[in-house]
Amino acid sequence: MGLPPKKYADLSMDTLTQFVVVTGASSDHFRESIDAVASVQTNLPTRKIIYYDLGLRPGQIAQLKTWCSTEYRKYNTSRYPPVARNLQNYAWKPIIIQDVLREYPAVFWMDSSFRWMTPDMTQLYQRARDSGGFVLSVPTGHSNFAVTHPGMFRYLATNIEKQKQTEQFGATAVFVVNTRANFDEVLWWYYLCALTEDCVAPSKQRFCRFASDRFGKFAECHRFDQSLANVLLSTRWDYNPSRYAMGASNLYVIERFVTSHFTVNTC
Repeated sequence: MGLPPKKYADLSMDTLTQFVVVTGASSDHFRESIDAVASVQTNLPTRKIIYYDLGLRPGQIAQLKTWCSTEYRKYNTSRYPPVARNLQNYAWKPIIIQDVLREYPAVFWMDSSFRWMTPDMTQLYQRARDSGGFVLSVPTGHSNFAVTHPGMFRYLATNIEKQKQTEQFGATAVFVVNTRANFDEVLWWYYLCALTEDCVAPSKQRFCRFASDRFGKFAECHRFDQSLANVLLSTRWDYNPSRYAMGASNLYVIERFVTSHFTVNTC
């Protein structure tokens, strides 16, 4: 698996500005992802994009390979335990992020619903430094506790009562820098949990039943890699999301459907 890394990154501007954009989709989210890629091409025209095939059809692959500054990669599960092969376990995002960090000092992962809206990276870089190199995105309006199956907590040392008070933030976009402290305190455990089905996916129930109390009551659902990242980061930063979450920002919008705000560039 090539871990731990032979070389770590720092949080200098030279490092932060070297990030690569990474995304991926299965065939049912491919059309949605076109605008995500096009938004990067428009606002960050020199930025490299790595696109992971999570189950695309041949015609979609052929189309993707015409996009400028975009490298096609097949998500390869042959080196990993069975948990990695079932996309419904949501282990693939931590695995892909760790794979790319072997090559690049910093990774910006975006889901197919992410739309980059500005070339100004100031807020992102500042939050990366505040967080030690792991930034989450949108607020959710509920706690980590509400959407994290108890089985995950059996693997992660944390304060459950404080998790009831800590808002969860989206993993729709994740900015990660491979610093030594970040690897030791977050990334290593993020990766190991993703390789353990009882940790990352102790339940397959994605649909929540929220009570009026969206913080103190378990909603009988699980947010997989998003819960994992939030539990690890909140524990590291004393349950203070302002250290590691972007929150509302003019950097991006999230649109969970097909849009055509941007035009993809082909080469």
